[in-house]
Amino acid sequence: MFKAFSYKAKEVQKLKDVVIINPCIIWVLSGMKNISLGRYKYNLKNGDAILLGANSKLNFENIPINGLFFSKQIIFFKPPKVELFKQTVKNFEVSKYRNIKLDYQLKMTLDLLHQSDVILKNINTRHMWLDGLYLLLAEEYYLQVLFLSSEGSFNEKVYEVLEKMQPSDHKIENVCSILGVSKATLIRRLKKAGTQFKKIVRQVRMNKALFLMQKRELLLEDISFSCGYQSVELLVVYFKEEFGITPKEYSISFKDVQM
Repeated sequence: MFKAFSYKAKEVQKLKDVVIINPCIIWVLSGMKNISLGRYKYNLKNGDAILLGANSKLNFENIPINGLFFSKQIIFFKPPKVELFKQTVKNFEVSKYRNIKLDYQLKMTLDLLHQSDVILKNINTRHMWLDGLYLLLAEEYYLQVLFLSSEGSFNEKVYEVLEKMQPSDHKIENVCSILGVSKATLIRRLKKAGTQFKKIVRQVRMNKALFLMQKRELLLEDISFSCGYQSVELLVVYFKEEFGITPKEYSISFKDVQM
């Protein structure tokens, strides 16, 4: 229903065309994060957050200050209850609400939920904690930014199914079986959304590669295998195509940073 990530760097990181499939919140604890999202640009510093809806495509630059960049991210797989959505504000402009300054209550709630991702295993308890965050976000109309619709998009559902699978199971037939749709229907619905099954598979694998590199527990060869590729060369090619930077260049940016 949600997943937490942390990102650190000691050198400037620049990634392009990063696709955010599921709604998420990113907030900065150290350094600066410059984001380009369509025609809008956002500059985040310590204590700032950005709310990103599903299927966002962005370029970003992480800039360390005093030798460190540090940000956290929570990705949401479970939409909030419909009743949490307030009546739509007249002339509501998402761009004005997307970049926010975290108050104490919201920051503490986000930090607790982020920590709980590896601590809380009980599904009901995780639901309760997540609903508490959604309630806080609803009070400021932030839910309308994260969830323009109270139901997740088909892209999100495909992404979530793939993310839970082993890479060896990343087959369109397996996803169709879980979602209860035919292969033709899945292909048609993804095409209508402007994407393809193989693109979502790659996004899932590349995001996993980013996460594993940040953990710094595996060699690149092992990361390649964990992401479903039999050769490092293939991972390097796809990573470069996806983010505009090589795995080596990305790894150098946070080398020697304390975990």
